[in-house]
Amino acid sequence: MERTISDPYVGSQTTRKGILLMAGALLWFFAELLFISLGLSTGPPDRRPVVVEVGSAITLMIPQLCYLIGLPALYEVGAISRKWPVRFAQAAIVVYTLPFLAAMLMKSGVSGAGRNPVLFLLPLGLVLIAISMTIVGLAVRKTRVWTDWRQYTPFAVGWFPVGLMLPLAAIYGKPDYMLVAVWGLTWFLLGLAIYKSGQRTSREAMIVSSQS
Repeated sequence: MERTISDPYVGSQTTRKGILLMAGALLWFFAELLFISLGLSTGPPDRRPVVVEVGSAITLMIPQLCYLIGLPALYEVGAISRKWPVRFAQAAIVVYTLPFLAAMLMKSGVSGAGRNPVLFLLPLGLVLIAISMTIVGLAVRKTRVWTDWRQYTPFAVGWFPVGLMLPLAAIYGKPDYMLVAVWGLTWFLLGLAIYKSGQRTSREAMIVSSQS
């Protein structure tokens, strides 16, 4: 059973952060689909034009900022009891995002890891995200605040890229951009979980306020 948090401000802020996460995830998903279509229309997907690469990198930064802002809501709503798992997850996202952005701006496709040393950090970033979101997921399970489907969303976010994206990239020698887009949907589910928790907290705060 979820604990009651009687501060209406927490509920409203958590709801906003959940919306922010969902918006960032949808932006990631649809923008990546757009760049996939642009890349396919102008050449092989592993050699997308520079404008597509740079546009994809810049667009990616927007949802990443949403995630960095939205993840603390897990602590604020009581889904985890300590802040450090969220801090670790935020750091892992930065480790993943910065080399990705650098690679795009260096006008090298993701498949060019052999030519661009910075791309060696991309798998490291994904592994760090998997580890950090696993820790977040275990912290969520420990508090038992989320007892339904929401408790599995951190694990989905963390292990989707390691379980699917990296193995397929290793097999075929290049990333599957469609899977990159679908990864954004796992973040959408996490945002939805945070949003629902924020709404519940707001309702509980209203009930406590009316009874006092």
